[in-house]
Amino acid sequence: MQNAKMMSGSTLTQFQLTQNLLNNLSQFNITPTAKLVLLYLSSCYNPKKAGMFPKQKTMSEKIGISERSIIRAVSELISEGLIIVECKYSNKYHFTSKIVCVPPENENFFTSAKMSDTKCQNGIKENAKMSLPYIEPKKEHKKEPTTNVVVLNQIPDIIKTNKRIRDIGAYWTSLSDKVKQEYIQKDLQLKEKARKQQAALERIRQRELQAEKERQDLIAECSKPLSVQYDYDTALKIVQRLAKFDKSCLNKPFPQELIKTFNIKL
Repeated sequence: MQNAKMMSGSTLTQFQLTQNLLNNLSQFNITPTAKLVLLYLSSCYNPKKAGMFPKQKTMSEKIGISERSIIRAVSELISEGLIIVECKYSNKYHFTSKIVCVPPENENFFTSAKMSDTKCQNGIKENAKMSLPYIEPKKEHKKEPTTNVVVLNQIPDIIKTNKRIRDIGAYWTSLSDKVKQEYIQKDLQLKEKARKQQAALERIRQRELQAEKERQDLIAECSKPLSVQYDYDTALKIVQRLAKFDKSCLNKPFPQELIKTFNIKL
């Protein structure tokens, strides 16, 4: 990889360093993510201080990528010899002589005997490749989600039928035991009220059915001929009572039909 053309001298300002990186960024054979991390490190650069101390979490939030991507990008920058990292109490980042022509004091500490040397513009030797100090990635301790098994049969109908509740199981799990008991008691009261109303409606329906049956039986009975409905003695008693009460009643259709049907002689 060709070395990027950087300003000579030891007093590069943060603006000059970032500007030079932007102008020569295409010459680095690194991924776009590594370029973003390199530019962010340049924004943290201070020529008066020995190194840069951005946290991986901060870089992740500022750039908008995951911490794992930050770790991979840092490892890539180390492998390309663009930065070195000291791992003590926290990560301390240094630009190598490929970025700033004056290397950090501890750059030789990370070099190996087999590394080939090239020269920068001001004649200072720089290492073409840096040894890779091992950066152990932070282990993300993911909390295993607690799975609460919710049986739908245990959820009151007053919750199930509420159209404003989208996730019934999640809503029921979020309630306290006291609120759950209140819902259960209210649901039982509503069910008891509905049962009583249903029983009352059933009694009314049975009475209506019985009344209809009696009405149909009466219609069927009345539709039978008089010879089937009465016998001779009953018909005679009816005619005699009507004659005793008022003989004019015998001229009406019903008595006349009884007289004719049973051949009653007065």
